[in-house]
Amino acid sequence: MKKYLSITFAACIMASPIVSQAAFVFTNVGYTSNTVTFTINGDMSGYVDPGSANSNQQFSIRYTPGMVNSTSGLNFAPNTWSQDVFDNKTITSNGNTGFFTTGTTIPFSWSAYNGNLSNAFATNNIVTLTLSQNLFNPGFSASDISFWWGNGHSDNNPTFLGGGAPAAVPLPAAVWLLGSGLLGLIGMRKRT
Repeated sequence: MKKYLSITFAACIMASPIVSQAAFVFTNVGYTSNTVTFTINGDMSGYVDPGSANSNQQFSIRYTPGMVNSTSGLNFAPNTWSQDVFDNKTITSNGNTGFFTTGTTIPFSWSAYNGNLSNAFATNNIVTLTLSQNLFNPGFSASDISFWWGNGHSDNNPTFLGGGAPAAVPLPAAVWLLGSGLLGLIGMRKRT
């Protein structure tokens, strides 16, 4: 019996996922015609600093070009953020939403913070960005929104932090423990 319990315990430990905060996870991403809402959790460890002093203090959101109504008339419209994106950094500029061209027109929003974001972290912060105009077309999904460390209008230095696609939900360790315990009991029952 002790042998089965030891094997069951070892199998549970090996099968349970190890959750790390070494990267950002963006969940609950959604949008309306003039807002983007998301939940951010994690930290900046493991990401490459975008390099320039101006860029490493900025958080940007990029959008699929078709998601945007038009590039005309929207040349850097002001933003409003519901709160700081990071727990340990304060917004110094709400930034704006605009476009840059690198062969295609890429819409983006940005905000600047009080220092390099290399040590930034967030703990399940729910953030809403409000644009000063109705910008987004309906019918797109969270995967059309991506999050970046750096200046959104530069095509060569922002660091990709994550996309808006929903993350897979791992099975909790308790489920693995329950399942393997039931298998152990079944095995012991057949043996006796």
